[in-house]
Amino acid sequence: DERGAIMKLKKRGGGRPVLVALTLLPAWSPLALASLSDLPIEQLMQLEVQSASKFRQQAIDAPAAVSVVTADEIRTFGYRTLGEVIGSMRGVYTSYDRYVTYVGVRGFARAGDYNTRILLLIDGIRQNDAVFNQAMVGTESPLDIDLIERVEFVPGAGSSVYGSNAVFGVINVITKNGSDYRGGEAAGAVGSYRTAKGRLTYGDVSESGVDWMISGSSYYQHGQNLAFPAHGGRAYDLDSDRSNSLFAKLQTDNLSLSGMFGSRTKENPTASYQQVFNAQGSDATDETASLGAEYRRALSEKLTLTARGNVQHYNYRGNFIYDTPPLYTNRDKSEGTSWGGELQFTSTHFDGHRIVFGAEHRRDNDVRQRNYDVAPYTSYLNSKESSNTTGIYVQDEITLSERWLLNAGVRRDQISNADGSTSPRLGLIYKPLPQTALKLLYGEAYRTPNAFELYYETDTPGGYRTNPNLKPETIRSKEFVIEHALTPSQRLVASVYRNDVDNLISQQYDSAADRYYFDNLSSVRAQGIELEWTARLNRGVQARLNASWQRAEDGATGSRLTNSPARLFKAHVSAPFWADRLRAGLEVQAMSERKSWQGDAPGFAITNLTLLMPKLAKDTELSATIYNLFDRRYFDPAGDDLNPIDRVEQNGRSFRLKMTYRF
Repeated sequence: DERGAIMKLKKRGGGRPVLVALTLLPAWSPLALASLSDLPIEQLMQLEVQSASKFRQQAIDAPAAVSVVTADEIRTFGYRTLGEVIGSMRGVYTSYDRYVTYVGVRGFARAGDYNTRILLLIDGIRQNDAVFNQAMVGTESPLDIDLIERVEFVPGAGSSVYGSNAVFGVINVITKNGSDYRGGEAAGAVGSYRTAKGRLTYGDVSESGVDWMISGSSYYQHGQNLAFPAHGGRAYDLDSDRSNSLFAKLQTDNLSLSGMFGSRTKENPTASYQQVFNAQGSDATDETASLGAEYRRALSEKLTLTARGNVQHYNYRGNFIYDTPPLYTNRDKSEGTSWGGELQFTSTHFDGHRIVFGAEHRRDNDVRQRNYDVAPYTSYLNSKESSNTTGIYVQDEITLSERWLLNAGVRRDQISNADGSTSPRLGLIYKPLPQTALKLLYGEAYRTPNAFELYYETDTPGGYRTNPNLKPETIRSKEFVIEHALTPSQRLVASVYRNDVDNLISQQYDSAADRYYFDNLSSVRAQGIELEWTARLNRGVQARLNASWQRAEDGATGSRLTNSPARLFKAHVSAPFWADRLRAGLEVQAMSERKSWQGDAPGFAITNLTLLMPKLAKDTELSATIYNLFDRRYFDPAGDDLNPIDRVEQNGRSFRLKMTYRF
């Protein structure tokens, strides 16, 4: 029971922040929705989202239980990365291996899979790269978090409208506009581990109505000297993280253009892939450059055209230090360009029907993977492949009556290097009251094997071989959702779900050939319950409280998956002080123990506290955040690439001081 769960957390040293939050919350009822603090109370249930169906609709009518975090929440709770934003949402958690931030959804999070089962969009444009299909959400993300207006997360199977990778959910990041600035903004931050960040942004709206903005950012963290008992020592000066990014956006009445560039280099303190431990020079660089465009036009009163296009180039370089002896550098390089286009039509020609139909084409062009020793030069891999995906889809939102709504859609994708896939979705929504919705949802989704899984081959002991018989992964998702406004200032969301994943692509080892390879060997069954209560006080106190109970297990053996917590608990509370001159934001996140490859990562609870002074002086804002306030020691399970490391210790108490000035 929950009393027993709280006592277990307390015994592990994690109960104190949870009990603090549970003590404070009842005293602040009635509560209200934190992410929507700028909306009048009567508009809470009329919140519009645009990611569930590729058109704007009220969240209560969407065929999903959509989570939203706004720019105000990002500032209030001191979030530094997109991963921290996503990790604050219902049913989602993150882990970090000192290189990449991984996102887990409803009990599924494979360390080392680069978030391939989540589709990441920025302003509706696909961002998963052409090589690994990864969704970058940590410091590796090329988008500065300060430029985010809101983040929408649509859990569940989303391939019926988005195609591959939308297996466990779709993240859509909506960026700010020039009208949000109407001038310049400079921001600087310093923090623990010799961290520094700077940003300069300028945006405006011209007399002719052209909205534009441009922003550049630079980030550096020296990092820590980290102890790894599995290696019998400490890694010195091998944890630095540095990045630079540039973002530009231009909008007119019908056209939106955006461009983005990001470069991030992270040192490797974990000696992954059997490297020499504590060897200088081990690092990895990810670079992304992309252009996106969207054109929207009403062809008639009842027909709207939306055309989207994008091109993205991704480049990866990893340096790995080995000892024959002597020490030598093995270099892994990957690059690829993806480009695509989409035509979407939205029709209301038929009474009671809103029909979306369209076609999309994407090409991953000249995806090149190389592996070689730098000196003396010895090549082990040099491949170049291309692939095409073409999809057509149709979706109909049918108003059956004043209380009944049916959402039905299907998409068919033809894939040049894998089997084709058909992805249906059904959502039946019943509204017995205007403020209440009961949703019965079913969807199927898929993920194609990426270029790394298909084509990476090194003819060396302990290397990789290819598997031409790889098939796409598939998922069947069933969910029942209740959304209800308890009062005009309180909202409740509850969901019960089951996910069945088949043909899961897993890394295997061929002992006879001494080679690794990928195969469709696994199946996963996941089921759970999620609850969330969001509300707002009249005096400006805001809160969000959610809890998840979940079990994800191997379909064949019934054993619990690695990096899969059985319980999640999150509380977010903020309140103004001194006539709104100061706002405090308290975040508590608790997680039960997770299975690792060799043992377990114990459960934990951490607390983050942010103090925000939005009007420190004219046009100046100051914030201070203490992360892991009670200095709890906790770990994330490691992937098999970090062997012999079984779990990675996370940061203790740290701080950030940030100042923003508008001019």
